[in-house]
Amino acid sequence: FSFNTDIVTNIQKFEVLVIFESHVIIVSAVINDPGHDDIVLAVDGLAERAHGPAHPMLAAIIENLGDLFYEGGDHRRALPLFQRAHDIQLTAHGPEHPFVAEDLLLLKEALYRHALRKNPRDVWVYYELGNVLRDQGRMREAIGEYRAALKVEPGHAATRNNLGVLLAE
Repeated sequence: FSFNTDIVTNIQKFEVLVIFESHVIIVSAVINDPGHDDIVLAVDGLAERAHGPAHPMLAAIIENLGDLFYEGGDHRRALPLFQRAHDIQLTAHGPEHPFVAEDLLLLKEALYRHALRKNPRDVWVYYELGNVLRDQGRMREAIGEYRAALKVEPGHAATRNNLGVLLAE
């Protein structure tokens, strides 16, 4: 379909799925094409009108949009969506809520992966990414990031310590 002339019609078709099921998988086939930012903005706008600007459901929808960009390798477009979802969860639930902590870990992971794309020789970024993955219970991935850090700087003490702890478990 043509996004220039049919966007409103197509977004109206998406509206029921986005609002009532809160899934944006329906746009995953087109979302990672930079020419389709109008779809992202429309889905975001529909969700905000349906749920309000500070509703946790809006945070879930925005996070799903961010996931689509992130999984497509476009961290630059995913990061602001993750940050907005986190801010909404923080406002809705407070800093101690598990959703807020989970969102913060996902945001940190995205930021560290983005930083590594810009500078793959930064030992501290590998180390911190390993910590985030460990905190999410993703031990195998954390071990991989710690090992990547040690390839950059074999004597990095904090990384050697954390890797040793995980391997001993």
